[in-house]
Amino acid sequence: TLTEIKQDSKEDAIITSWWDFGHHFKAISDRGVTFDGTTQGEPSAHWVGKLFMTDDETRSIGILRMLDCGQNKAYGTLYKINNDTHESLKILNEIIVLEREKARKRLLEYGLAAQQTEEVLLYTHCQPPEAYVIASEDMIGKSGVWSHFGSWNFERADIWYNTRRLPQEKATAYMMDRFNYTKERAGSIYFEIQAITTDKEANDWIAPWPGYGGTTSCSRNSQEIYACGNGFQVNLSSYDVFGVGQQGVVRPRAAAFVAENGIIKKEFNGTTIDMGITIIPKNENEITIVLSGKELSGSMFTRMFYTQGHGLKYFKLFNHQQGLTGTNIYTYKIDWEGRNATIVEDYIKKPAKEKSAIE
Repeated sequence: TLTEIKQDSKEDAIITSWWDFGHHFKAISDRGVTFDGTTQGEPSAHWVGKLFMTDDETRSIGILRMLDCGQNKAYGTLYKINNDTHESLKILNEIIVLEREKARKRLLEYGLAAQQTEEVLLYTHCQPPEAYVIASEDMIGKSGVWSHFGSWNFERADIWYNTRRLPQEKATAYMMDRFNYTKERAGSIYFEIQAITTDKEANDWIAPWPGYGGTTSCSRNSQEIYACGNGFQVNLSSYDVFGVGQQGVVRPRAAAFVAENGIIKKEFNGTTIDMGITIIPKNENEITIVLSGKELSGSMFTRMFYTQGHGLKYFKLFNHQQGLTGTNIYTYKIDWEGRNATIVEDYIKKPAKEKSAIE
């Protein structure tokens, strides 16, 4: 994989994946990386985790462009201006999904001077170098970690760090002033953090650890219904996933269906199980479902690893390698213009063949 990247790319190309193999990426491909084992102290972990766990391709490519244009310099520039972590993150998350001119306009609306605006845009909307993203099988087992960083709740982290040792009155006043909470909400959160006794509990309270739970095959047992080995049933016509148990009909919190042109995602109410499912066609009579945390249902990593990038515009499948033990590595080359969506032929319904007059 890395040899092919080296042969295909210019010297300033950048490879993005989780940090573990960053040094290997650099040594073999002779190309730069987003982060590796010596840069874990930087905020890259949050942005790369978010890049993989979001189900919004526009946000994912916006994060990647920002990282390739200047790593964390966009945030650093904003923080120097407003000295506010939450305001800086709010602005960044808003402008990275916008086109350059709209991002410029929004920054000016936030009160930045013209020179400050151009400096931020230099690190969010530059003309980026060639870029490659690797989704490898080892990342499935590590998904709880990169999703934890990607879903990091900076507001909760602030509250934990700054209020847990304060008296209730001062703690609630801090939350009301800092985050515009109601007194009732601030009081409720205060009692939540007082019940936390370990760093692990605090970590879990600040952000979840969504991961993958394997795949299951489902077979067609009627015109519309597919029955799965784990008890779930899938109706592809109505985009429904359900199981029948002692509590009656239960559904996952979220489901993503691989359709002909991309992904259709649904969230369910009522009696639900706190999990997500991604439904992938296999053939006319079989489908595969990917079990995961609800946050990873239809996520960018799910689409890159399990669906060959079906429906994606900016992430183009460049290479697929399989190791001796069956380990899969999918590499995507970035089309920064997002000109055409990838359509995987296997996911397109073929018209039924007409029977001949003799038949």
